[in-house]
Amino acid sequence: MKRKILFLILIFLAIGLSFCSIVYLKFSRSDEKIISDIRELKSYQCDVRYVIKNSRGEIKEETNQLYSDNKGNRVDFGEDRIQVYNNEGKVKAWDKILNKGYETTTQDYSFYSISFINNLSKYLNDGSTMEMEYDKEINKRYLKVNVVLDNNNPNLDRAILYVDIYERVPEKLLVFNKKGELVVEAFYNNFIRDAKVDETLFDLGE
Repeated sequence: MKRKILFLILIFLAIGLSFCSIVYLKFSRSDEKIISDIRELKSYQCDVRYVIKNSRGEIKEETNQLYSDNKGNRVDFGEDRIQVYNNEGKVKAWDKILNKGYETTTQDYSFYSISFINNLSKYLNDGSTMEMEYDKEINKRYLKVNVVLDNNNPNLDRAILYVDIYERVPEKLLVFNKKGELVVEAFYNNFIRDAKVDETLFDLGE
């Protein structure tokens, strides 16, 4: 009888350990693996809300963004305008209100381009420090990544990226200037990894 009880206990323990292992493998990944998955994205789609801070106050913008490794980034600013950042460092824009286009460089819109996950990923290297952070208010755990932005721009000196460790997607980006002042906040929502992107959407006016 004792042997049967012991046998049953061992079976339950084995089942329990197997279940825990499955749960662990599903929901737990190393920090390096999470970052690696982000760096290897070939496409994505998301909504990004910006809060841009300066001496005069705050500017808030709601955008929808597409990324294709073949074409670059497309940003829709509501009903006002569209901007396409190609892989050659050029920005093509279309003013929906005036129904006309123009071209410039990414330097004029660096606070947007620095928040693109494909651009940010090149700074996610061995020099980035990572730690887990728990938000008690919403009962959620994040991977917090401190990033040095080596771009010779004192207004965009370093950043902190918050990654949802379960969904493996970015959720928030804080950008600081050389003085340590917060200058840009970017909040990522509805992030779709490896999204099916219509690349004709990047050909403005063509």
